[in-house]
Amino acid sequence: MKLFLHVGTHKTGSTHLQIYLRRYASELATQGLVYPDPADWFGGKPQTAQHMLTAAASQKKNRFDACRRRVDQARLDARPGETMLISSEPAWRRTFPDICPPDALWEGRRRYVRRLKRVFARFDSTVVICLRNRATFGESHYGSAVKSGYAKGFEDYLEDHAFMFDYDRQTALFQKAFGDVLTYTYEEAAREGVSETLLRKIGFEPPAPDDRPPTRRSPDRRLFLWLARRNALAGEDRAGTRSERTAFSISRTAATALPDDEPSTFWSERTRPFLERFGDGAAMDGLVGRRLASLSDAEHGVLDAAFEEWLVSDEAKRRRARVAA
Repeated sequence: MKLFLHVGTHKTGSTHLQIYLRRYASELATQGLVYPDPADWFGGKPQTAQHMLTAAASQKKNRFDACRRRVDQARLDARPGETMLISSEPAWRRTFPDICPPDALWEGRRRYVRRLKRVFARFDSTVVICLRNRATFGESHYGSAVKSGYAKGFEDYLEDHAFMFDYDRQTALFQKAFGDVLTYTYEEAAREGVSETLLRKIGFEPPAPDDRPPTRRSPDRRLFLWLARRNALAGEDRAGTRSERTAFSISRTAATALPDDEPSTFWSERTRPFLERFGDGAAMDGLVGRRLASLSDAEHGVLDAAFEEWLVSDEAKRRRARVAA
């Protein structure tokens, strides 16, 4: 059976894509494209595509075997001539074992990709990769990392996640394991529609236009700096949980706490050599003219005070009720 395995990368509209594929799965099936719903495999949750290939990184044999069985059952349930599409962006960053020291990271990546090949051994597979401009990818993914608890600055983030920016080496790993790899750019997909672009790249017609934007407006970069600093306090920070700090950072309260800021960037001439390491110094060109993002102590204090007020607001109370439910 033919399989297209979409592995991201992160911050290229993959969540939007997975929601679209789930919504139009029955229409796609009439064209012979099967999108197995991972919600059926992971407790009925609506957006669990990422868990599918995360299981392949597990050192627990029962989880790995369960992943293989589910994939094989989906293959057996398909009709002759059908094609399967699976989308799970954590395949771009996972290692085996799941936690590797920096000097063993690439070996961990190689082992993980080989395990993926074992999961899909009975398929005729093509890996599909959507690559984003490294500079905008870095800014967007740094924001996601901070919202997930990352507590360091942007320069440290680049070194800690450098492997994710090595597009050539990452692609070579998939080529060695799977053979066929199809790549395209996020910039192209953003213009033409994230879901529509992928489907046409693999030979299928979109059943409906992309009616929802694939990206949301990023919060003020000063809020990421505030959140990283609060994350660094860890046990000392008794005001709110990590998820509450993150929720505040993307709230309207936070967005209006500081005066409007001119466009800024985390990139600078100090970090340009990082991009040049991958032969991509020009990725920063679109950010020329933007000032370096910074957060003064006074601005940090303003956000601290706004966060304390937000914690007792109706918005925060409603959020706690939703989480508890």
